[in-house]
Amino acid sequence: MKTLLIDLFRASVPLFFLSLVALACPSCQSTPTEEQMIVMGDLTDTHSYLEGKTLYLEDLETARALDSSVVKQGKFKFTVNSGNDYTPVRVRIGHETGNPTSPYQVLGYTNPFLERTYESIFYLEPGTTYLERDPAVGPHGLVKLGLRFVDVKPQTAVAFKHLRFSSKPVKAQSPEEHNRALVRRYPYSVYLLNTLNESKYSLTSSEVTELLSLFDERLHTISVYQDLQAYATYKKSGSDFPADVVLKKADNSLTSAIIHPAKYNLVVFWASWCGPCRREIPHIKALYEANKDKLAISSISIDKREDHWRRALQQEAMPWEQYLVNQGTSFARLDRKYRLNAVPLWLLFDSGTKLLDYGLGTEEGKDAIDKRVAAVISK
Repeated sequence: MKTLLIDLFRASVPLFFLSLVALACPSCQSTPTEEQMIVMGDLTDTHSYLEGKTLYLEDLETARALDSSVVKQGKFKFTVNSGNDYTPVRVRIGHETGNPTSPYQVLGYTNPFLERTYESIFYLEPGTTYLERDPAVGPHGLVKLGLRFVDVKPQTAVAFKHLRFSSKPVKAQSPEEHNRALVRRYPYSVYLLNTLNESKYSLTSSEVTELLSLFDERLHTISVYQDLQAYATYKKSGSDFPADVVLKKADNSLTSAIIHPAKYNLVVFWASWCGPCRREIPHIKALYEANKDKLAISSISIDKREDHWRRALQQEAMPWEQYLVNQGTSFARLDRKYRLNAVPLWLLFDSGTKLLDYGLGTEEGKDAIDKRVAAVISK
């Protein structure tokens, strides 16, 4: 019998693992308060492979460890302080393996809503979350033991149901009726709000706006809600590169003007974590060296973490203009116009910002970025 693994081994080394700081094991004698979130686990086995290991509770949004705990007598405990404006975040639990080829391993949990489904991510929510050993899950590949939730909290419960918005009829309901019903049933769900963000390309801007209005007011202040609102209300027009976005330069200054008025302009959207983007850079370097007298190049990173962007800049040493678009209104506007759910994406403009050509992904031969751009600007 096979088990579906959801996000369990998506990455062998999480980003936060590269910058772990020493975290003290929380006291198991502390008393929970209204501003604390606690995750308690019982492996019901004092001799498991996790005994004595340090576990880390990782925030998937910031890629950092929120707390750590040493497994003692089969038990572990994480304590995280929150404020009155706390928004549930996605977390996972992992540990160092000591194996250089696979240095980090995450724990998994049985999904009580979907048969034969195993999760590695849940939501950290106010109160105490209890985990216990699931005796039904034995060694299976990299999974040496499994956990289950004693009582699944609301945010995690919605996420584990893997609900989706639709652009097609669902069970005799129109897609609009189906989508509205989802939000009305779970207006508090951060997962559903994030899912709407992922589904926005298949919906009209008016549909996104209507669905946003159905979410609980407590979610209206979080960044993904505000970004979606900016995305849905932005009026994209023409093929010109938008002048109402703010980009950060490598020297920390901000600008809205990246189009050179006397040259062709190549704008490349990329990210430090994008393998194809990094493999495309040598082609762009060759293009730049051969045509820098008449071609201006601007690379715009969509990285969420500025330190990762800056590290990539040092590694790649690209001799043309570099920018970072901060997540927020500027990203939402660029996303609305160019659909930045996939990179690398390049756009070739003339000196008047008229779009001449574009390409998505990496190509080889005559369709490679350097060949296609050179063919246009040599005419």
